[in-house]
Amino acid sequence: MSLTDKNGQKFSPGFLKRFDEGAFWESYVATVLSRNGLYVLHEPTHLGETVDKNKSYSCDLQVSMDPMLEVSIPVEVKSKNLRFGDSFADYPDADIKVCSQKWFLKNWPGYDCTGRDFLFVSTKTNSILWLPQGTKVQLGVESFDKYYGYTETWATARADQLQPLSSFVAMVKAADPWSVYAKA
Repeated sequence: MSLTDKNGQKFSPGFLKRFDEGAFWESYVATVLSRNGLYVLHEPTHLGETVDKNKSYSCDLQVSMDPMLEVSIPVEVKSKNLRFGDSFADYPDADIKVCSQKWFLKNWPGYDCTGRDFLFVSTKTNSILWLPQGTKVQLGVESFDKYYGYTETWATARADQLQPLSSFVAMVKAADPWSVYAKA
């Protein structure tokens, strides 16, 4: 059974499953970040929604030290059905699939590096690794997805560019717009 949105766009059961799983892992990452003292906004996602790149919430999460989120860092969350720990050395492949090439080119046409921070979460271990904004990517890497049965073209990055979640948390805390008041 497929689902049709208000605009007549159809979504397959496989897509809906991935959509729901993605929302679950985004919420999980938001909870972990909150436990680390960060303010996080997990925007609701609607099927068939057109992304407005001019709005800061056209991302999975907004992360900040600012409780009002007036100054925040947009973050993409990607769940990986792989076993890895808290270090790039634990990542099982030399490269990481950042996102589909189609999605990358739609969001950052003409660029060869990530336009946002990415957090990758292992669905096997719950570990989270950070790929910083500005990391160089390689486009045109094809891979066959055995689970879903199709070939996808990816934007990939070297796995040795991954950093532990603690480094991401430290970066956000260092960018704290309110820290000047805390020192007064």
